[in-house]
Amino acid sequence: MGGFLSHKTFFFMRRLAMRIPTLVAAAALLAVGAANSPLAAQQRAAPTDTMTMTPGPVMRVVLMRANTGMGQEVAQDMRHHLLPVWEEEKTAGILLNYSVMTNTTTESPDDWTVGYVLTYPNWAALDSLFARTGPITLRHYGSAEARTAAGDRRDQIRTVVSSQLVRLQVVGH
Repeated sequence: MGGFLSHKTFFFMRRLAMRIPTLVAAAALLAVGAANSPLAAQQRAAPTDTMTMTPGPVMRVVLMRANTGMGQEVAQDMRHHLLPVWEEEKTAGILLNYSVMTNTTTESPDDWTVGYVLTYPNWAALDSLFARTGPITLRHYGSAEARTAAGDRRDQIRTVVSSQLVRLQVVGH
């Protein structure tokens, strides 16, 4: 089959890509492609080779659904509040990166519609996270009360379907 995926593998990868961030899905597809290459087959045949996995960055993956009639408000909240705060956190070195994604293949009315990924360098970056992000969010919202009110409103306009911490594993030989 060369570098082609089997029918079963294709559908597994398609479902996987719908459920995890684009970055992780792309890494998985690259790994499958590399594993199916003739060079990889030769390397697997060598008895002394061992596969290594090096811990990579830690990601907070949040999948959410805009509540009925609130899609525009969710987008506006993200554009006016979340993205500027994440950009400040990135500038401060707290985040390595952030990304936003949409689900184009919903499976049910309760499925997620929009998600985001916050990428941190490692587990230690989560230690005392609020102590480092609190001043940024306070500066953005102007007061602790306004920050709390924005969070309360966010809970009214969207439903979190899933929120997970995942760690990227870099596969090597």
